[in-house]
Amino acid sequence: MDTARQVIRWALPGWMAVLFWTGFVAVSTFIHGQNQPLCLGILSRVKDLLLPLGVITIPFGFTIYQLYHWLYWSVPIPSLFRRTFIDPGDRGKAILDPVKDCADFERIFDKRLVDAPPDPFKKWGPIWYKSPKVMRDYRENWHLADSAWYLALSDERYKNTAEFLEKRHQFLGDIYHSLGACYVALAIAYPFYILTLGYITFAEARTFFSGLMPLLLSAATTRQVILTATVLRLISLTINSAITLVAFRMFRFGRMASFDALLDLKGDVITNVMLNKPTKTSRETATPAVE
Repeated sequence: MDTARQVIRWALPGWMAVLFWTGFVAVSTFIHGQNQPLCLGILSRVKDLLLPLGVITIPFGFTIYQLYHWLYWSVPIPSLFRRTFIDPGDRGKAILDPVKDCADFERIFDKRLVDAPPDPFKKWGPIWYKSPKVMRDYRENWHLADSAWYLALSDERYKNTAEFLEKRHQFLGDIYHSLGACYVALAIAYPFYILTLGYITFAEARTFFSGLMPLLLSAATTRQVILTATVLRLISLTINSAITLVAFRMFRFGRMASFDALLDLKGDVITNVMLNKPTKTSRETATPAVE
């Protein structure tokens, strides 16, 4: 992987976090009108510091990327109603299932696939989650599938396409993990927007009530101003919450689409070699490498 691709992959979560946070503030400014000095000041400051922010967010994005990998490998995946929204399941086993009974499987790898329990979820209060042991079994099967993948690429039948297949494998893996890091970036940007909205609301309320404004307005007018501001806050919060949910769904769709393509690629190559099937040369050479 070249340096430029590494920088973009690591910087992307930081850029996305700042972009979403700025977008949330911009939506709030649009909903509340142009008489929002604090929101307008934030947006003006971001505009003036656009280039420095683009550079500063690179180490910030790298930190988010490392946080994502720690969560990915170390934290049990929660589930609502036993439906997971992040964890792809035991995909290593799914790849190797067609070849696990092959006579050479245990001789080559000196181990068998780990059989996860039929029901991998455990209950903790209202939340179901996959236990650390189940996640460890998933990782072992995935590492076994990785070993089978690189062993299959060294087969004589793939000597002309191994480099292309490895680049495609790398590209799909980059997309999968980059979009996963964007999950974390969005999960950071949204709470920061809530804190910003709370700070702006508190500052405006303090300015309003500490001045002469309530004395110059009638009680009914003051209540109307407060009610209008509250309704507008709730509208902007609802819109930004909807944007967050839609963005999560889009990230998930792209992430799982790239991962399914990765699984198909690895499964085809491993199955072709270990079951001694003809190489699908026409299919491989017809698929362009996307860089």
